[in-house]
Amino acid sequence: MLAALVASSLSGPAAAASVASRVEWEAPEGCAGALELHARLSQLLGREPETLGKLSRVRGTVVKAASGYRLVLETFERDRRSSRVFEAARCDDLTDAAALALALAIAPEQAGGVGSAAAGAAAGTSDADAARLVPSENADVAESAAGGDGGTAADAGPGAPSARGFAAAQALVEWGALPRVTPGVAVSAGVNVGALSIAAQGALFGAQTSSVAPDQDVEFDLFAGGVRGCWALLGRVQLDSAPRLNACACFEAGRYRGRGLGLTPARQARDLWLAAGAALDLEWPLGPAIGVQLRAEPMLPMLRKQYTINGSDDVHAPDALSARLYLGLILMGG
Repeated sequence: MLAALVASSLSGPAAAASVASRVEWEAPEGCAGALELHARLSQLLGREPETLGKLSRVRGTVVKAASGYRLVLETFERDRRSSRVFEAARCDDLTDAAALALALAIAPEQAGGVGSAAAGAAAGTSDADAARLVPSENADVAESAAGGDGGTAADAGPGAPSARGFAAAQALVEWGALPRVTPGVAVSAGVNVGALSIAAQGALFGAQTSSVAPDQDVEFDLFAGGVRGCWALLGRVQLDSAPRLNACACFEAGRYRGRGLGLTPARQARDLWLAAGAALDLEWPLGPAIGVQLRAEPMLPMLRKQYTINGSDDVHAPDALSARLYLGLILMGG
């Protein structure tokens, strides 16, 4: 009996240490730390947690945001990574939200009891101070929020990824399609659903000239519009506290024009421009809904024409491969 009592007294701290070692928690100074999170989780469960249930690892990161504080709660189940993003005026409310989400993941069959415990713990919390879930990708961890009369827990289980609209404006440089390196501007708008984003885009390039004789030039210009689809390679939550790297495929159509300046007779040619390409797109957050966007985009022209004067004098032809570099701002909707 004595041996059993000793083993029991040792197994509790060992199990708690095992759980604590698999929970990473980072928060600004003045916010609750990992020990407080563990204590609140134990309070909700009514016991010291011995495992994380189906979860193998948990990482929570609290950062300051425009609305107060933001929590990115990442959970790992075998090879799957999921995340949820919460915002609150007080960082303590985010600790409560994280503890409730973990309690539901560890003991989903006790969801009703956990919800009641959370309600008692959050009594007196106002709507303005409550933690709220902001759009994020699909996850197995249950959503949670605190209500005006106490906390309420959403039903556990997976849900559909949230859609967020976005718009972007960039300056760019292009080389290969026109006679020289050319500046331009581009705009795009689309929707992001989890790791996938789809956008319509348009670009206008500055005119460039090729000299054929003294006071005789040919001016070339290009504008194009198309669609772009991207998949996040890193950073599945768009414009949260971490950068996002996308791999993209794009297609565009437009008008390519050559116009004689000082030539007799002065003529111009307007031709269809078609091109397809791929891109790497990096989005670096500046805040909850704004970030810097940098994109490198090689393009393959599908219609290339040789422009000539006097019937045989070659002036210019687009290269077989052109390239673009974009830098600008991206804004996210709600």
